[in-house]
Amino acid sequence: MSTADDTAPDPGWMQPLRKGPWVLIPVIGLRLLSRTDDGTTTSLERLRQIFISYLVGLVGILLVGIAVTGGGAEDAEPALSSGQAFGLNIVVGVLALGAIVAIRRRTPTCGDDETLINGYSSRFLVSVVLALLPVLAAFVGSLLAQSPAPMLGGAVISFFWLLVVAPTATDLAAVQQRLDAAGCDRSLTGALASPVPGA
Repeated sequence: MSTADDTAPDPGWMQPLRKGPWVLIPVIGLRLLSRTDDGTTTSLERLRQIFISYLVGLVGILLVGIAVTGGGAEDAEPALSSGQAFGLNIVVGVLALGAIVAIRRRTPTCGDDETLINGYSSRFLVSVVLALLPVLAAFVGSLLAQSPAPMLGGAVISFFWLLVVAPTATDLAAVQQRLDAAGCDRSLTGALASPVPGA
């Protein structure tokens, strides 16, 4: 059983944001970004770096989608109208938000600190994948509509859904309240902000 220091402070967002450009380097970049200045790694900084990488990925999907759909064949009949593609965005966006809300209402299992970290991390990772579904659906919709416009709508929806699932201090406090109400005597922030053994 790992024991987190309840006084371990939230490391904040400066490390992930300051090292943001490294995310463009596959695998190695994420490894470098997950380390703090003193060479340690915390679960919270790893989650926040993953969050930033998804934001970068969102921009990449948007740019690729615009590039691919911007020069559609003029004589080809679109399989969908732009309106239908936007409608697809809205449907997928609402379904994704519903799933995100349902997942985020679940309180992580307390157990030991490792169980608490795994529960919160799983909750975040599933939510962040769901947040990208609107832009992925928009990519398909833009291809079928032969227009980049639906991509913009899908990207906006995914951007806001990503903000909803971000591992912020406010989110940690909200989850901690539910843990306290369930009788858990462990600090979520303390567990997530403690150095990861062997990292």
